[in-house]
Amino acid sequence: MALPPSLRLRGRRCFDRLYRRGRVRQGRFMTLRTVSARPSGLKGELRAAPTSAWRCAVVISGKACKGSVHRNRLRRLLHQWLSSRLIGREVQSDGRWLMLSLKPGCRDAAAADLLEECERLLLDEGVTA
Repeated sequence: MALPPSLRLRGRRCFDRLYRRGRVRQGRFMTLRTVSARPSGLKGELRAAPTSAWRCAVVISGKACKGSVHRNRLRRLLHQWLSSRLIGREVQSDGRWLMLSLKPGCRDAAAADLLEECERLLLDEGVTA
């Protein structure tokens, strides 16, 4: 199950804000960037969507993982995990945008290792309890 569109980040302004002003947490397989939400930076149709305590993007570059099939598999894995972990549960942060960027070498990592690191990064950042 993918993240619902109302919880996804899209658009250049969102990503520019995350790269310029976001807090960075490094892991072995991924990087987590977080920034306080600014709904005016969202695209028009997303601005009208119901607000949530968080919105998320998963970025997997061609450099991190060569094959599109494997990139999409990793993206679906993370979307499904984020959906089951964060939707409908109390999220500790108030109005936060999240971006997970996978690093080169993530392709060889086990799914359990990726999800464990994602959990640790979210916990370190204070997004989850």
